[in-house]
Amino acid sequence: MNSADRTLVLHPEGALITHFAVVDYDGRRHGRFLRDSFVRSSRRPAAHIERAIMRPGVRVLLAAPHDDGDNFLGWGAFHRGENRVVYVYVKHLYRRRPGEESPFRIATSLAIAAGITHERPVLCSFWGKVPGKLLARRDPAYPLEYAPQVLS
Repeated sequence: MNSADRTLVLHPEGALITHFAVVDYDGRRHGRFLRDSFVRSSRRPAAHIERAIMRPGVRVLLAAPHDDGDNFLGWGAFHRGENRVVYVYVKHLYRRRPGEESPFRIATSLAIAAGITHERPVLCSFWGKVPGKLLARRDPAYPLEYAPQVLS
């Protein structure tokens, strides 16, 4: 991974995240990881995410260690113009655990790097356990709304 792939990201509280690099999606290099992780985590066919990320305006970003660009920590697909999270996947090992503050904040960092703002509702194309858990908190940090897309 070269220095052009490295991005420093701020999360909503303003702390600098430097634990990983944020890289743009390359279908040849990242496609299998994206499709396999989507199918396993969402229990939906890969064609659903393939159609969703091909929409104009959708940007897909991956998180990878600075020193190992082939070991992905997670990925997210976002549409900045719609303030939409199409889908986010983070490997289990790097997710925040109940009652613990994660030093990584991979999903949040990817969303902010893609231009998603938490100042207005964040639309979610695919709904699962994680968005439901975020909304179940007494004071959810992100105003999420389920807004499925019609994919032809």
